Amino acid sequence: MPESAVQVSGNATGGQPSSLADRKAVAARIVGAHPHWSDRRIATAAGLSAATVARIRLRRAEPDPPDRLGHDGRTRPVNARERRRHARSLLLDEPTLSLREVARRAGLSPETVRSVRSQLHRGEPAPAPEPGPDPTAVLAQLRGDPRLRFSESGRELLRLLDLHTMPARRWAASANTVPPHCRDAAARVARECARAWHTFAERLERTTATEAS
Repeated sequence: MPESAVQVSGNATGGQPSSLADRKAVAARIVGAHPHWSDRRIATAAGLSAATVARIRLRRAEPDPPDRLGHDGRTRPVNARERRRHARSLLLDEPTLSLREVARRAGLSPETVRSVRSQLHRGEPAPAPEPGPDPTAVLAQLRGDPRLRFSESGRELLRLLDLHTMPARRWAASANTVPPHCRDAAARVARECARAWHTFAERLERTTATEAS
């Protein structure tokens, strides 16, 4: 463990067995000092579970780095499956791109992109998206960002996100109230909204990947 992290832990606990609150404080300080560490690595250093560290990480206002450093010293992308899905989309939408260019845009190695291309040629389906973090918790984090709260465009985005962030049971209940003669039209509008949100999300991810490259 780097000396700075040892100092963070030692200063917080005074070398004595710490309470849960102390250990959470240690984890928060390590996340701030070493955001590129994996949740499991921070959990081991602070004496917590990786799930608890993940919840602590959600409270950070700063964006997380796209890769995490694990116990074994290897760096891995936070969401490798989504990066492979992005590479697949690039290969389909822009088939003339080189493997190296697709790899650069998607944040993958050329070897991984070659594997994705082979799966495409074999007709294998795209990997299912990984379940993401609780959107309610993420939205609460976004509401705390002053750059969003104190700008008109930021407040508009927060209102839109708040409007569309509902538990699955509320979506199911809403679907059950749609009259039969309106269901097809409502489904078409819902799909267009989903497509617009998907395009918006991809644009944000592409911008992040471009700025990081």
